[in-house]
Amino acid sequence: MIRISTNFFLHCLIVLMISSGHCVAAVFTIEDLLDQALSSYPTVLSGQATKESAASEVTASQLKFLPTPSISTQQNSIAYAGQTSQIRPATNFSLTQPVYTGGALSAGLAKTNARLTASDFSLLEIREDISRRLVSAYADWLRAYLKIQALEESVGIHQKLVDLIVRRSDSGVSSLSDKDLGFSRLYQVKADLDVQNSAEASALATLSELVGQQLVRSQLVGMVATAGKVTSKSDGLVKALAISPKINRLIYEAQASDAEANEIRGQAIPQVSLQAQRQVGNIYSPDYPSFNTFGVVVQYTPGAGISSIASASAAKSRARAALLQVDVAKRELSDRLSSEYNEYEYSLLKEENLSRSASLADDIRASYDRQYLVGRKTWVEVMNAVRERTLSQIAIADTKASILGASRRLGIYIEGTSK
Repeated sequence: MIRISTNFFLHCLIVLMISSGHCVAAVFTIEDLLDQALSSYPTVLSGQATKESAASEVTASQLKFLPTPSISTQQNSIAYAGQTSQIRPATNFSLTQPVYTGGALSAGLAKTNARLTASDFSLLEIREDISRRLVSAYADWLRAYLKIQALEESVGIHQKLVDLIVRRSDSGVSSLSDKDLGFSRLYQVKADLDVQNSAEASALATLSELVGQQLVRSQLVGMVATAGKVTSKSDGLVKALAISPKINRLIYEAQASDAEANEIRGQAIPQVSLQAQRQVGNIYSPDYPSFNTFGVVVQYTPGAGISSIASASAAKSRARAALLQVDVAKRELSDRLSSEYNEYEYSLLKEENLSRSASLADDIRASYDRQYLVGRKTWVEVMNAVRERTLSQIAIADTKASILGASRRLGIYIEGTSK
């Protein structure tokens, strides 16, 4: 086995099989999968680009407070009566500094800052969604994998019992119906195993799509995830509502719409600026000296049909609508958290009872095997005992996956994904 550097080992474990010359795929923890998905998934990258764009808009809003330089130049061909045409240039340099804008510039800056913060929370919302999807897919894989283990063991037990009943049937000790029952139960367990193999393949396909590379069972079974630590329901709900990316995004979107309304309202009143100009050249008088002008500029552009007033009203309505969506998001999150807590707590109780049931079912099966050989139990009772044992193990697999999924999703809601 080759030696691996420490830094690389933190992300994956590579085993070199010297005998065959092939490398076994790296082993991934659920944390590795989350890190890879959150760093490479297209919607995450798109959210990061949107955030960078919003940051550029903030810079543009800040620059609007600075003086605006402009330059215009023209060259005209002038021909007076009885004279040849002449090319006469004229250039104008100006510098305009806003003095009073009715709060439009400040509102514009507040709008872009709110949109930047909203884009930040939008990115966190995308990360949260990807994390929840990955945890759910991982729980689905674990559920299928544990069931496959139970069913493969059950297939082995059924095969041994079928071999036994075939020998007894061939020797005339057992009836043909007992033999048929043995084969029927064996085929049923194999069919159930095929279903779980398909479920595992589907879960692995979803995980592969999220992390951006093909995953196989061997890459996950080396370090199977355990349930996360769960905060109490009361504390968890308060913290989740406080850090919820969706709720915070809606709050800042409402602030952006409100600031946009103020910006439009400010633009609808006269704008006052200081302006300095220098005129160089004159198209009518070539010998006219350059000169400077300084003054106050008042500009009023209310828009066609005073449309800016209607635009401001529309922005205010968007702000009110966003605030109403905040209340909706809070209720939806509370409902979702309650559901996750109920699933987690119910599954914990269920796991304890199922573990006891599975232990007893295993003892009963072994007892029935012995009693059947001495004629104290029927073949049907033996087969039913095996089935009960398998069903208990399958139920435990469901419960373990539910505990893992619910606890990890609660951790995402409560702790966030910004780490």
